[in-house]
Order: sequence, then structure tokens, then C-alpha cells
Amino acid sequence: MKRYAVLLLCAVILLSGLAFSQERKLQVKKWVKIESPKQGDKFTTADPIRVSWTSEGITGKLKGSLHKYEQAEVQTYGNNLNPSGSLTIPAGRIMPGKYFIRLQEVDGNVKGESGAFTVMIPIKKEMIKREPQTIEVTIPVQKRDRHSKRHQYEQGEFVTGERVPSEPTHPSMPDKARVGFENHYWKDGSDWVYTGFIYRSRLLFDLSQFVGKKGILLEAHLKLVNYSTDSDYPGISSCGHQLHVLTSVWEQPIKCIETPGYFYKNIPPNQNNMTIDVRQQVQSWISGAEVNHGFLLTGVNELWNHNNQKCVSYYSAELYIKFREY
Repeated sequence: MKRYAVLLLCAVILLSGLAFSQERKLQVKKWVKIESPKQGDKFTTADPIRVSWTSEGITGKLKGSLHKYEQAEVQTYGNNLNPSGSLTIPAGRIMPGKYFIRLQEVDGNVKGESGAFTVMIPIKKEMIKREPQTIEVTIPVQKRDRHSKRHQYEQGEFVTGERVPSEPTHPSMPDKARVGFENHYWKDGSDWVYTGFIYRSRLLFDLSQFVGKKGILLEAHLKLVNYSTDSDYPGISSCGHQLHVLTSVWEQPIKCIETPGYFYKNIPPNQNNMTIDVRQQVQSWISGAEVNHGFLLTGVNELWNHNNQKCVSYYSAELYIKFREY
């Protein structure tokens, strides 16, 4: 009898051990560790920065972001990163300052952060020997206006047919960037026919005088002045605008409703004058990290609406640059 009791006790212990082992497997912690850069690392704007990381228990993708240390400024570097890997931030992409990098699960809360590292202006002997020259210049915009029209018969597709009326009459301001929307209707036989017009403008600036020049970009501000707004409801949220960075040439056959670029800044309605800090983007263009296709000014509301609203604004635009040459 004692023998059976001992065997039973051993079986219970064995089963308990297996259950504990399974529970431990289920409780394996997930983590992400950034191997580089490390706490206290120092780089210059002329250095590429290599980011490498490892993880455990992560099966999905990671998203990466660069954060200004103890500030709210953030720059995203992708949301399709492998659980372990590396990437290189090109030289000149990050302005001088103190930063850290964060990697986080796209579909989870597990994250890892690097130590704080510093990006500085490179100091060379030839720089010290002569007084740096500061260049301040205001660059006028090279504007390309674009509009499209559509109506209910085509279910929102773009139209060139004879049933669509001609473009509405607006003040003649060829030097201004036109942006916004208007939806209106007219009687066609027995039906009310609704037509929508969308207006967008590209804001391109010639930066060739700074490309390849040794120095540091101190300031870059996009100045937008609202010359006029033609709207029955100028204060509504759909009367606002958006600024995008173009990543390809703004030419046909790109449809007006498509945005070949990425969002940069919201411009609220009734904002007559704006000064937008675009130093990070201009630095990317000057350094060659991105091709300068310019900015794209669009309306917030580009949806199809059966109403008679409109909001068409005209902006003058210029780019102020302060550059210290060595």
C-alpha cells in the first residue's frame, strides 16, 4: 500500500512540474532592446547614425521614432520594422540637439528606448580660422495650381464630359496659391445635378544655392498669408487646409484627389497669417536625403457632398532661410 502511495505522490509531483513548466512558457516576458546608439554617444550632423536592436517574444512588426530629449518633437522612421535588425539614418537628417530612439510593437505595448545621444555641429580647424558667414534670404514660391471637378452622375469620379459646367468664376490672382473646395447644384431638366470642384496648389522653392554648401541651416520658415477667402461659412472646420510634403513630381496624370506625399501640418480655418517651421524638411532637401518636390497645399474637406457650400482661399507664400556658411 505504501508503494502505491509513493508512486501516486511521484505522479502528482511530475504533473505539477509539467504544469509549472507550461505556465512559465506562457509567462515568458517580451522585450525590445536597442543596442545602438547608446547613452552618451555623440555624433555630428556629418555622421550617419546606425540604429540596431534585438527583441524576444515579439512576433509582429515594430515601429520606430526619433524623439527630441525632454521635448514633444517626434519624427517617425517607419512602422514595418522586423523584431530584430538595423537601419541607418543618413548624415544631415537630424539637426543638432539631444535625442533618443523608441521602438514599439505596432500591435502591442512592448517598447524599448535607447539612451540619450547628442548630435552636434562638426568643428574643424578651417572653421575656427575664419569668421562664419550668415546668409539670410527670402525665396519666392514657384506655384503650380491644379483643380479637378466631378459630379453625381459619375459617382465621384473625375469628369471631362459635356454635362459638367465650366469652372466657377474666381478673382484673377495668378500669383496666389488657390486651395479649397466648392459644391453647387443646378437644374438639369427634372433633376438637381450636384458638381464638386477641388483646388490644390504646389509650393516649390528653389534651394539650389544651398545644395552642397558647407554650413548649418539655422532657420527655415514657410510664410503663408491668406489674401482672401471666398466662403459662405469661413469658420467651419472643413474650411481649414493642410500642408503636405510631395515625394514625386506634381504633374499629370496624377489625380487631384491623390496625395503623392505625406502630411506635414494642419492650417485651421480663419488663419490669415502663418509662419511654419520647416527647417527639418528643408535640411533634408539641402542634404540630398530627400528630393525637393516642394509642398502641397490642400483643403481638409475633399469629400463628395450634396450641398451648396464652398471655401476657396488664396495664399501668398515665401520661404525665409537663415544659413551659416563655413
